[in-house]
This record gives sequence, structure tokens and C-alpha cells, in this order.
Amino acid sequence: MADQDLQKTPTLDVFELAGSGSKVVDPSTLPEKTLVAFNNFMIGKTAPHRVYVYSHDYDRFCTLVRKGNITIYNRKKDCYTHLPKTKCEELEHNKPKNN
Repeated sequence: MADQDLQKTPTLDVFELAGSGSKVVDPSTLPEKTLVAFNNFMIGKTAPHRVYVYSHDYDRFCTLVRKGNITIYNRKKDCYTHLPKTKCEELEHNKPKNN
């Protein structure tokens, strides 16, 4: 995986959640635009918990980023290829200003 992809899809700690029967990760520490892209990727998928997701779902997301099926941009108005422009603009608008 290229350094740029590693920054966008960092390695998350994998652990077992009691009762889930599978390994999970906590995606809440992902970079903002990566988290938005991942949340969109997870639409329609099952999750064992409100916060945690199955590690195999995150692994698949990382693979799709690496293969170029999901592109996460650092530019102001392009979060990733499947995100409506208006949502990207909303993210930028709500972003804290650096003084």
C-alpha cells in the first residue's frame, strides 16, 4: 500500500467484542474524509455495535481504496468519488477554522 493510502486508511486495532463472534475495529479515529467515505461504504451492511464494525468490512474498504475503486481526495470539494458535492461542502463549512 502506498504511503498516501496508509495515511487515508490507517491500521486500526483489531479486538473481539463480547457476543459478536467476530473481530471488530473502532473507525472513529479515522481521518475525517476517510470516515465519511467509510460510513458511506458501510450503508446497507450489518454492524455488531453502534461504534465498532467488523474488521473484515474495514479490510475490504482499504482494499477498494488501494485498488482505486474508492478515491479519497484531500482537495476542498472532493471527499471521495461517491459522495455528493453538497456533503463535501458541508464538511468543509463545519470544519474548525485555523487561527
